[in-house]
Amino acid sequence: MRKFILIAVLSTWSGLLQAQTEIDLFRYSSMRQSPTARVAGLGGAFGALGGDIGGIPLNPAGLATFRKSTISLTPGLITQSSSGDYLGNSTSDSRSRLAMNSVGFVFAQRPSAKGTKWQQLNYGFTMNRTNNYLNAQRYEGVNTNSSLVDYFVSEANIGNEFFPEDFPFSAGLAEQVGLIFPSIPGNYQSTFVGIVPNAGIRQTEQIRSVGNSSDYNFSVAGNYDNKLHLGAGLSLMSSNFNSTDIFSEFDHMDTIFDFKNFAYRRTLGVEMDGFLLRLGAVFQPAAWFRLGLSYESPTRYTVSEDYRVDLEANFDSVPTFARANSPLFRPFVYNYRTTGRTTLSAAFLFGGKGLVSVDYDYVPYDALRVIALRNDQGSVPWARDLNDRVALLFRSSNNLRIGGEYVVGPLAMRAGYGYWGSPYRQDVITGGGDLSQQQFSLGLGTRLDNFSLDVSFVRAFWKSYRAPYTVENLPEDGVLFTNARSLIQFSLGFRLD
Repeated sequence: MRKFILIAVLSTWSGLLQAQTEIDLFRYSSMRQSPTARVAGLGGAFGALGGDIGGIPLNPAGLATFRKSTISLTPGLITQSSSGDYLGNSTSDSRSRLAMNSVGFVFAQRPSAKGTKWQQLNYGFTMNRTNNYLNAQRYEGVNTNSSLVDYFVSEANIGNEFFPEDFPFSAGLAEQVGLIFPSIPGNYQSTFVGIVPNAGIRQTEQIRSVGNSSDYNFSVAGNYDNKLHLGAGLSLMSSNFNSTDIFSEFDHMDTIFDFKNFAYRRTLGVEMDGFLLRLGAVFQPAAWFRLGLSYESPTRYTVSEDYRVDLEANFDSVPTFARANSPLFRPFVYNYRTTGRTTLSAAFLFGGKGLVSVDYDYVPYDALRVIALRNDQGSVPWARDLNDRVALLFRSSNNLRIGGEYVVGPLAMRAGYGYWGSPYRQDVITGGGDLSQQQFSLGLGTRLDNFSLDVSFVRAFWKSYRAPYTVENLPEDGVLFTNARSLIQFSLGFRLD
Protein backbone atom coordinates (compact mmCIF):
# COMPACT_ATOMS: atom_id res chain seq x y z
CA MET A 1 0.00 0.00 0.00
CA ARG A 2 1.27 3.44 -0.87
CA LYS A 3 2.06 5.68 2.09
CA PHE A 4 2.17 9.46 1.96
CA ILE A 5 3.55 11.74 4.66
CA LEU A 6 1.53 14.86 5.29
CA ILE A 7 3.73 17.95 5.49
CA ALA A 8 1.53 20.68 6.96
CA VAL A 9 3.73 23.57 5.89
CA LEU A 10 3.24 26.45 3.51
CA SER A 11 4.46 25.83 0.00
CA THR A 12 6.54 29.00 0.23
CA TRP A 13 9.19 26.98 2.07
CA SER A 14 10.04 25.85 -1.45
CA GLY A 15 10.41 29.42 -2.66
CA LEU A 16 7.00 29.64 -4.35
CA LEU A 17 5.08 32.89 -4.45
CA GLN A 18 1.71 31.29 -3.68
CA ALA A 19 1.21 30.48 -0.02
CA GLN A 20 -1.86 28.25 -0.10
CA THR A 21 -1.74 24.51 0.54
CA GLU A 22 -4.35 21.76 0.68
CA ILE A 23 -4.70 22.50 4.42
CA ASP A 24 -5.82 26.05 3.61
CA LEU A 25 -8.33 24.85 1.03
CA PHE A 26 -9.82 22.49 3.59
CA ARG A 27 -10.02 25.28 6.16
CA TYR A 28 -11.94 27.62 3.85
CA SER A 29 -14.42 24.93 2.79
CA SER A 30 -15.49 23.79 6.25
CA MET A 31 -18.70 24.87 7.96
CA ARG A 32 -17.88 24.34 11.63
CA GLN A 33 -19.82 27.02 13.51
CA SER A 34 -23.53 27.11 14.31
CA PRO A 35 -24.37 30.82 14.09
CA THR A 36 -27.16 30.98 16.70
CA ALA A 37 -27.46 29.70 20.24
CA ARG A 38 -30.38 27.34 19.72
CA VAL A 39 -28.78 25.64 16.73
CA ALA A 40 -25.46 25.43 18.57
CA GLY A 41 -27.09 23.99 21.70
CA LEU A 42 -28.51 21.16 19.56
CA GLY A 43 -25.05 20.35 18.22
CA GLY A 44 -25.83 21.90 14.82
CA ALA A 45 -28.40 19.15 14.10
CA PHE A 46 -31.08 21.43 12.73
CA GLY A 47 -31.68 20.42 9.11
CA ALA A 48 -35.19 19.02 9.69
CA LEU A 49 -36.25 21.69 12.17
CA GLY A 50 -36.98 25.36 11.68
CA GLY A 51 -38.03 28.55 13.39
CA ASP A 52 -34.45 29.73 13.89
CA ILE A 53 -32.39 31.97 11.64
CA GLY A 54 -29.25 29.90 12.32
CA GLY A 55 -30.85 26.91 10.61
CA ILE A 56 -31.14 28.58 7.20
CA PRO A 57 -27.54 27.75 6.13
CA LEU A 58 -28.31 24.09 6.89
CA ASN A 59 -31.68 23.88 5.14
CA PRO A 60 -33.55 26.91 3.76
CA ALA A 61 -36.83 24.97 3.96
CA GLY A 62 -36.80 25.57 7.73
CA LEU A 63 -37.63 29.20 6.97
CA ALA A 64 -41.19 28.12 6.14
CA THR A 65 -41.88 27.15 9.76
CA PHE A 66 -41.86 30.77 10.98
CA ARG A 67 -45.38 31.90 11.87
CA LYS A 68 -44.44 35.50 12.70
CA SER A 69 -41.96 38.00 11.35
CA THR A 70 -38.82 37.88 13.49
CA ILE A 71 -35.62 39.79 14.17
CA SER A 72 -32.68 37.90 15.68
CA LEU A 73 -29.27 38.93 17.02
CA THR A 74 -26.50 36.63 18.28
CA PRO A 75 -23.27 37.94 19.85
CA GLY A 76 -20.66 35.48 21.05
CA LEU A 77 -17.27 34.96 22.66
CA ILE A 78 -14.85 32.51 21.07
CA THR A 79 -11.70 31.15 22.74
CA GLN A 80 -9.05 29.11 20.92
CA SER A 81 -6.38 27.15 22.80
CA SER A 82 -3.76 24.61 21.84
CA SER A 83 -0.89 22.54 23.18
CA GLY A 84 2.04 21.75 20.89
CA ASP A 85 4.20 18.67 21.52
CA TYR A 86 7.61 19.11 19.90
CA LEU A 87 10.81 17.18 20.62
CA GLY A 88 9.51 16.00 23.98
CA ASN A 89 8.38 19.45 25.09
CA SER A 90 4.79 20.70 25.50
CA THR A 91 3.87 24.38 25.02
CA SER A 92 0.44 26.00 25.33
CA ASP A 93 -1.15 29.12 23.89
CA SER A 94 -4.61 30.68 23.70
CA ARG A 95 -6.57 33.77 22.68
CA SER A 96 -10.17 35.05 22.72
CA ARG A 97 -12.35 37.39 20.68
CA LEU A 98 -15.88 38.83 20.72
CA ALA A 99 -17.96 38.68 17.54
CA MET A 100 -21.46 39.20 16.16
CA ASN A 101 -22.24 35.73 14.80
CA SER A 102 -25.71 36.22 13.40
CA VAL A 103 -28.09 39.02 12.43
CA GLY A 104 -31.30 38.35 10.56
CA PHE A 105 -34.83 39.30 9.68
CA VAL A 106 -37.66 37.00 8.59
CA PHE A 107 -40.79 38.38 6.93
CA ALA A 108 -43.60 35.87 7.44
CA GLN A 109 -46.89 36.05 5.58
CA ARG A 110 -49.89 33.88 4.81
CA PRO A 111 -51.07 33.68 1.19
CA SER A 112 -54.21 35.77 0.64
CA ALA A 113 -55.83 33.38 -1.87
CA LYS A 114 -58.70 31.41 -0.40
CA GLY A 115 -58.75 27.63 -0.61
CA THR A 116 -54.99 27.30 -1.12
CA LYS A 117 -53.07 24.73 0.88
CA TRP A 118 -50.03 27.00 1.08
CA GLN A 119 -49.93 28.00 4.73
CA GLN A 120 -46.88 30.30 4.70
CA LEU A 121 -44.71 32.12 2.22
CA ASN A 122 -41.70 33.56 4.07
CA TYR A 123 -38.63 35.61 3.15
CA GLY A 124 -35.40 35.78 5.08
CA PHE A 125 -32.43 38.17 5.06
CA THR A 126 -29.59 36.97 7.25
CA MET A 127 -25.90 37.29 8.02
CA ASN A 128 -24.57 34.11 9.59
CA ARG A 129 -20.97 33.45 10.55
CA THR A 130 -20.30 29.86 9.49
CA ASN A 131 -16.64 29.54 10.48
CA ASN A 132 -14.10 31.33 12.63
CA TYR A 133 -10.36 31.15 11.97
CA LEU A 134 -9.14 32.44 15.32
CA ASN A 135 -6.01 30.48 16.12
CA ALA A 136 -3.17 30.51 18.64
CA GLN A 137 -0.44 27.86 18.47
CA ARG A 138 3.08 27.74 19.82
CA TYR A 139 5.80 25.14 20.24
CA GLU A 140 9.46 25.00 21.19
CA GLY A 141 12.22 22.49 21.78
CA VAL A 142 15.94 21.82 21.42
CA ASN A 143 16.67 20.25 18.05
CA THR A 144 19.83 18.13 17.88
CA ASN A 145 19.02 16.79 14.40
CA SER A 146 18.67 19.80 12.12
CA SER A 147 18.13 23.52 11.68
CA LEU A 148 16.00 25.58 9.33
CA VAL A 149 19.36 26.79 8.04
CA ASP A 150 19.87 23.25 6.68
CA TYR A 151 16.74 23.73 4.59
CA PHE A 152 18.03 27.02 3.19
CA VAL A 153 21.35 25.29 2.37
CA SER A 154 19.53 22.47 0.57
CA GLU A 155 17.71 25.01 -1.60
CA ALA A 156 20.94 26.82 -2.45
CA ASN A 157 22.55 23.55 -3.53
CA ILE A 158 19.72 22.33 -5.79
CA GLY A 159 21.45 23.23 -9.07
CA ASN A 160 24.95 23.93 -10.32
CA GLU A 161 24.66 27.58 -9.34
CA PHE A 162 22.65 29.44 -6.74
CA PHE A 163 20.49 32.34 -7.91
CA PRO A 164 19.03 34.13 -4.84
CA GLU A 165 16.21 35.67 -6.87
CA ASP A 166 14.83 32.17 -7.50
CA PHE A 167 14.12 31.83 -3.74
CA PRO A 168 12.82 35.28 -2.75
CA PHE A 169 10.98 34.00 0.36
CA SER A 170 13.56 31.58 1.76
CA ALA A 171 17.17 30.85 0.74
CA GLY A 172 17.52 34.21 -1.01
CA LEU A 173 16.79 36.00 2.27
CA ALA A 174 19.05 33.63 4.23
CA GLU A 175 21.97 34.43 1.91
CA GLN A 176 21.27 38.14 2.16
CA VAL A 177 21.52 38.23 5.97
CA GLY A 178 24.48 35.82 6.14
CA LEU A 179 22.90 32.63 7.47
CA ILE A 180 24.17 30.74 4.41
CA PHE A 181 27.16 31.51 2.18
CA PRO A 182 29.28 29.87 -0.55
CA SER A 183 32.18 27.72 0.63
CA ILE A 184 34.36 29.70 -1.80
CA PRO A 185 33.66 33.38 -1.05
CA GLY A 186 31.92 35.10 -3.94
CA ASN A 187 31.57 31.91 -6.00
CA TYR A 188 27.86 31.03 -6.28
CA GLN A 189 28.72 27.85 -8.18
CA SER A 190 30.50 26.42 -5.15
CA THR A 191 28.73 24.43 -2.44
CA PHE A 192 26.76 26.53 0.03
CA VAL A 193 27.12 26.00 3.77
CA GLY A 194 25.25 27.34 6.80
CA ILE A 195 26.27 29.15 9.95
CA VAL A 196 24.60 26.43 12.08
CA PRO A 197 26.74 23.38 11.23
CA ASN A 198 25.71 20.74 13.76
CA ALA A 199 22.21 21.69 14.98
CA GLY A 200 21.86 21.71 18.78
CA ILE A 201 19.78 24.87 18.76
CA ARG A 202 16.55 25.89 20.51
CA GLN A 203 13.66 26.33 18.09
CA THR A 204 10.32 28.00 18.65
CA GLU A 205 7.41 29.03 16.46
CA GLN A 206 4.38 31.14 17.28
CA ILE A 207 1.38 30.96 14.94
CA ARG A 208 -1.46 33.47 15.20
CA SER A 209 -4.43 33.95 12.89
CA VAL A 210 -7.80 35.72 12.77
CA GLY A 211 -10.64 35.74 10.27
CA ASN A 212 -14.01 34.24 9.50
CA SER A 213 -16.41 33.07 6.80
CA SER A 214 -19.76 34.86 6.63
CA ASP A 215 -22.93 33.99 4.73
CA TYR A 216 -25.07 36.93 3.51
CA ASN A 217 -28.25 35.17 2.54
CA PHE A 218 -31.60 35.86 0.89
CA SER A 219 -34.01 32.92 1.13
CA VAL A 220 -37.62 32.17 0.33
CA ALA A 221 -39.65 29.21 1.60
CA GLY A 222 -43.20 27.96 1.57
CA ASN A 223 -45.26 25.64 3.76
CA TYR A 224 -47.67 23.39 1.85
CA ASP A 225 -50.49 21.94 3.96
CA ASN A 226 -48.18 21.69 6.99
CA LYS A 227 -46.76 18.57 5.34
CA LEU A 228 -44.11 19.82 2.96
CA HIS A 229 -41.74 22.74 3.39
CA LEU A 230 -39.72 23.90 0.39
CA GLY A 231 -37.00 26.52 0.38
CA ALA A 232 -34.25 28.07 -1.71
CA GLY A 233 -31.57 30.59 -0.94
CA LEU A 234 -28.84 32.59 -2.63
CA SER A 235 -25.83 33.49 -0.50
CA LEU A 236 -22.99 35.89 -1.01
CA MET A 237 -20.03 34.38 0.80
CA SER A 238 -17.23 36.48 2.23
CA SER A 239 -14.11 35.12 3.91
CA ASN A 240 -11.00 36.73 5.30
CA PHE A 241 -7.96 35.12 6.84
CA ASN A 242 -4.88 36.82 8.27
CA SER A 243 -2.02 34.91 9.83
CA THR A 244 1.44 35.65 11.17
CA ASP A 245 3.91 32.99 12.19
CA ILE A 246 7.40 33.57 13.52
CA PHE A 247 9.91 30.72 13.47
CA SER A 248 13.02 31.42 15.58
CA GLU A 249 16.25 29.64 16.42
CA PHE A 250 18.62 30.47 19.29
CA ASP A 251 22.16 29.46 20.22
CA HIS A 252 20.95 28.77 23.75
CA MET A 253 24.22 27.18 24.89
CA ASP A 254 26.44 29.80 23.20
CA THR A 255 28.41 27.10 21.39
CA ILE A 256 27.96 28.14 17.73
CA PHE A 257 30.62 30.43 16.33
CA ASP A 258 29.43 33.94 15.47
CA PHE A 259 25.71 33.14 15.78
CA LYS A 260 23.12 34.32 18.30
CA ASN A 261 19.66 33.86 16.81
CA PHE A 262 17.34 34.53 13.88
CA ALA A 263 13.61 35.09 13.39
CA TYR A 264 11.79 34.12 10.18
CA ARG A 265 8.43 35.92 9.99
CA ARG A 266 5.72 35.12 7.46
CA THR A 267 2.51 37.15 7.04
CA LEU A 268 -0.41 36.01 4.92
CA GLY A 269 -3.59 37.95 4.15
CA VAL A 270 -6.44 36.37 2.18
CA GLU A 271 -9.71 37.96 1.02
CA MET A 272 -12.35 35.82 -0.72
CA ASP A 273 -15.76 36.59 -2.17
CA GLY A 274 -18.14 34.20 -3.88
CA PHE A 275 -21.71 32.96 -4.05
CA LEU A 276 -23.65 29.72 -3.70
CA LEU A 277 -27.15 28.34 -4.07
CA ARG A 278 -29.04 26.25 -1.52
CA LEU A 279 -32.11 24.10 -2.03
CA GLY A 280 -34.00 22.30 0.70
CA ALA A 281 -37.09 20.37 1.63
CA VAL A 282 -38.64 19.16 4.88
CA PHE A 283 -41.38 16.52 4.76
CA GLN A 284 -43.58 15.95 7.81
CA PRO A 285 -45.69 12.80 7.27
CA ALA A 286 -46.73 12.72 10.92
CA ALA A 287 -46.89 15.22 13.75
CA TRP A 288 -44.02 13.46 15.51
CA PHE A 289 -41.61 13.04 12.59
CA ARG A 290 -39.82 15.27 10.08
CA LEU A 291 -37.42 14.32 7.30
CA GLY A 292 -35.15 16.90 5.68
CA LEU A 293 -32.95 17.00 2.60
CA SER A 294 -30.79 19.92 1.48
CA TYR A 295 -28.13 20.63 -1.10
CA GLU A 296 -25.50 23.36 -1.07
CA SER A 297 -23.77 24.10 -4.36
CA PRO A 298 -19.99 24.51 -4.59
CA THR A 299 -18.85 28.06 -3.92
CA ARG A 300 -16.66 29.68 -6.54
CA TYR A 301 -14.51 32.27 -4.82
CA THR A 302 -12.35 35.00 -6.23
CA VAL A 303 -9.29 35.02 -3.98
CA SER A 304 -6.85 37.88 -3.41
CA GLU A 305 -3.78 36.87 -1.47
CA ASP A 306 -0.94 38.98 -0.10
CA TYR A 307 2.19 37.32 1.28
CA ARG A 308 5.23 38.84 2.99
CA VAL A 309 8.35 37.39 4.58
CA ASP A 310 11.16 38.98 6.54
CA LEU A 311 14.24 37.42 8.11
CA GLU A 312 16.24 38.98 10.95
CA ALA A 313 19.54 37.53 12.20
CA ASN A 314 21.90 38.43 15.06
CA PHE A 315 25.60 37.55 15.16
CA ASP A 316 28.33 37.76 17.79
CA SER A 317 30.68 39.76 15.55
CA VAL A 318 28.14 42.36 14.43
CA PRO A 319 26.59 44.77 16.97
CA THR A 320 23.42 45.33 14.91
CA PHE A 321 21.04 42.76 13.42
CA ALA A 322 20.89 41.93 9.72
CA ARG A 323 17.46 42.06 8.10
CA ALA A 324 16.05 41.13 4.69
CA ASN A 325 12.54 41.46 3.30
CA SER A 326 10.81 39.60 0.50
CA PRO A 327 10.12 41.59 -2.67
CA LEU A 328 6.84 43.48 -2.98
CA PHE A 329 4.68 41.61 -5.46
CA ARG A 330 1.18 42.52 -6.55
CA PRO A 331 -1.56 40.62 -4.70
CA PHE A 332 -1.92 37.12 -6.12
CA VAL A 333 -5.44 36.61 -7.52
CA TYR A 334 -7.01 33.30 -8.51
CA ASN A 335 -10.29 31.36 -8.29
CA TYR A 336 -11.10 28.71 -5.72
CA ARG A 337 -14.00 26.26 -5.88
CA THR A 338 -15.20 24.56 -2.70
CA THR A 339 -17.03 21.26 -2.51
CA GLY A 340 -20.80 21.00 -2.53
CA ARG A 341 -22.59 19.50 0.45
CA THR A 342 -25.61 17.21 0.72
CA THR A 343 -27.36 16.90 4.09
CA LEU A 344 -29.95 14.34 5.17
CA SER A 345 -31.83 15.17 8.37
CA ALA A 346 -34.44 13.62 10.64
CA ALA A 347 -36.24 14.94 13.71
CA PHE A 348 -38.49 13.19 16.24
CA LEU A 349 -40.92 15.48 18.09
CA PHE A 350 -42.53 14.64 21.41
CA GLY A 351 -45.71 16.69 21.65
CA GLY A 352 -44.13 19.99 22.66
CA LYS A 353 -42.11 18.34 25.44
CA GLY A 354 -38.91 17.84 23.48
CA LEU A 355 -37.23 16.54 20.37
CA VAL A 356 -34.28 14.57 19.01
CA SER A 357 -32.64 15.67 15.77
CA VAL A 358 -29.99 14.05 13.58
CA ASP A 359 -28.05 15.48 10.60
CA TYR A 360 -25.71 13.66 8.23
CA ASP A 361 -23.47 15.46 5.70
CA TYR A 362 -21.66 14.06 2.69
CA VAL A 363 -18.74 16.30 1.67
CA PRO A 364 -16.38 15.35 -1.23
CA TYR A 365 -13.19 17.14 -0.15
CA ASP A 366 -11.28 15.61 -3.04
CA ALA A 367 -13.30 17.93 -5.32
CA LEU A 368 -11.64 21.11 -3.95
CA ARG A 369 -9.96 23.03 -6.76
CA VAL A 370 -7.93 26.18 -7.40
CA ILE A 371 -8.13 27.73 -10.86
CA ALA A 372 -5.54 30.08 -12.34
CA LEU A 373 -6.85 33.18 -14.08
CA ARG A 374 -6.68 33.23 -17.86
CA ASN A 375 -4.36 36.23 -17.85
CA ASP A 376 -1.99 34.60 -15.36
CA GLN A 377 -0.68 31.54 -17.16
CA GLY A 378 2.40 31.49 -14.95
CA SER A 379 0.20 30.19 -12.11
CA VAL A 380 -1.10 27.22 -14.09
CA PRO A 381 1.66 24.81 -12.87
CA TRP A 382 1.03 25.87 -9.26
CA ALA A 383 -2.72 25.29 -9.60
CA ARG A 384 -2.20 21.92 -11.30
CA ASP A 385 0.24 20.75 -8.60
CA LEU A 386 -2.02 21.86 -5.75
CA ASN A 387 -5.06 20.16 -7.30
CA ASP A 388 -3.02 16.99 -7.76
CA ARG A 389 -2.09 17.05 -4.06
CA VAL A 390 -5.75 17.49 -3.10
CA ALA A 391 -6.75 14.50 -5.24
CA LEU A 392 -3.88 12.44 -3.81
CA LEU A 393 -4.46 13.25 -0.13
CA PHE A 394 -8.19 13.97 0.27
CA ARG A 395 -11.35 11.91 0.02
CA SER A 396 -15.07 12.32 0.63
CA SER A 397 -15.94 12.73 4.28
CA ASN A 398 -18.96 12.07 6.48
CA ASN A 399 -20.20 14.39 9.21
CA LEU A 400 -22.74 13.49 11.89
CA ARG A 401 -24.57 15.78 14.33
CA ILE A 402 -27.06 14.76 17.03
CA GLY A 403 -29.05 17.04 19.30
CA GLY A 404 -31.83 16.84 21.85
CA GLU A 405 -34.16 19.29 23.58
CA TYR A 406 -36.38 18.80 26.64
CA VAL A 407 -38.92 21.41 27.73
CA VAL A 408 -39.81 22.04 31.39
CA GLY A 409 -42.32 24.85 31.73
CA PRO A 410 -40.92 27.93 29.95
CA LEU A 411 -37.38 26.52 29.88
CA ALA A 412 -35.90 24.39 27.10
CA MET A 413 -32.76 22.41 27.96
CA ARG A 414 -30.51 21.27 25.08
CA ALA A 415 -27.48 19.12 24.42
CA GLY A 416 -25.68 18.02 21.27
CA TYR A 417 -22.76 16.19 19.77
CA GLY A 418 -21.05 16.59 16.41
CA TYR A 419 -18.39 14.65 14.57
CA TRP A 420 -16.63 15.95 11.44
CA GLY A 421 -14.68 13.24 9.67
CA SER A 422 -11.10 13.57 8.51
CA PRO A 423 -10.63 14.82 4.93
CA TYR A 424 -7.62 12.51 4.44
CA ARG A 425 -7.50 9.18 2.70
CA GLN A 426 -6.91 6.19 4.95
CA ASP A 427 -3.42 5.56 3.54
CA VAL A 428 -2.20 9.06 4.39
CA ILE A 429 0.10 9.29 7.39
CA THR A 430 -1.01 12.37 9.33
CA GLY A 431 1.39 12.27 12.27
CA GLY A 432 -1.58 11.82 14.63
CA GLY A 433 -3.30 15.01 13.42
CA ASP A 434 -5.97 13.95 10.92
CA LEU A 435 -8.14 17.10 11.43
CA SER A 436 -11.24 15.12 12.42
CA GLN A 437 -13.21 17.07 15.01
CA GLN A 438 -15.54 16.30 17.90
CA GLN A 439 -17.89 18.86 19.36
CA PHE A 440 -19.99 18.86 22.53
CA SER A 441 -22.66 21.44 23.31
CA LEU A 442 -25.14 22.52 25.97
CA GLY A 443 -27.87 25.12 25.78
CA LEU A 444 -30.86 26.75 27.44
CA GLY A 445 -33.72 28.75 26.00
CA THR A 446 -36.98 30.40 26.87
CA ARG A 447 -39.92 31.98 24.99
CA LEU A 448 -41.86 34.82 26.60
CA ASP A 449 -44.68 36.22 24.42
CA ASN A 450 -42.86 37.99 21.57
CA PHE A 451 -39.35 37.65 22.99
CA SER A 452 -36.96 34.72 23.08
CA LEU A 453 -33.58 34.23 24.73
CA ASP A 454 -31.19 31.35 24.05
CA VAL A 455 -27.72 30.66 25.36
CA SER A 456 -25.28 27.92 24.39
CA PHE A 457 -21.81 26.65 25.18
CA VAL A 458 -19.85 24.64 22.61
CA ARG A 459 -16.53 22.88 23.11
CA ALA A 460 -14.69 21.38 20.11
CA PHE A 461 -11.53 19.26 19.95
CA TRP A 462 -9.20 18.22 17.10
CA LYS A 463 -5.56 17.44 16.42
CA SER A 464 -3.28 18.79 13.70
CA TYR A 465 0.27 18.07 12.60
CA ARG A 466 2.89 20.51 11.34
CA ALA A 467 6.40 19.88 10.08
CA PRO A 468 8.21 23.26 10.02
CA TYR A 469 10.59 22.03 7.31
CA THR A 470 11.99 18.83 5.80
CA VAL A 471 15.50 18.20 4.56
CA GLU A 472 16.50 15.15 2.55
CA ASN A 473 18.58 12.62 4.54
CA LEU A 474 17.77 14.35 7.85
CA PRO A 475 15.07 13.28 10.35
CA GLU A 476 11.73 15.08 10.13
CA ASP A 477 10.84 16.71 13.45
CA GLY A 478 7.16 17.62 13.51
CA VAL A 479 4.82 19.07 16.10
CA LEU A 480 1.46 17.58 17.09
CA PHE A 481 -1.09 20.16 18.18
CA THR A 482 -3.99 19.29 20.45
CA ASN A 483 -6.52 22.05 19.78
CA ALA A 484 -9.68 23.14 21.56
CA ARG A 485 -12.24 25.82 20.85
CA SER A 486 -14.95 27.20 23.14
CA LEU A 487 -17.87 29.31 21.96
CA ILE A 488 -20.44 31.03 24.18
CA GLN A 489 -23.41 32.57 22.35
CA PHE A 490 -26.52 34.53 23.29
CA SER A 491 -29.41 34.81 20.83
CA LEU A 492 -32.12 37.44 21.21
CA GLY A 493 -35.29 37.04 19.15
CA PHE A 494 -38.12 39.56 18.72
CA ARG A 495 -41.39 38.56 17.04
CA LEU A 496 -43.08 41.51 15.37
CA ASP A 497 -46.72 40.45 14.91
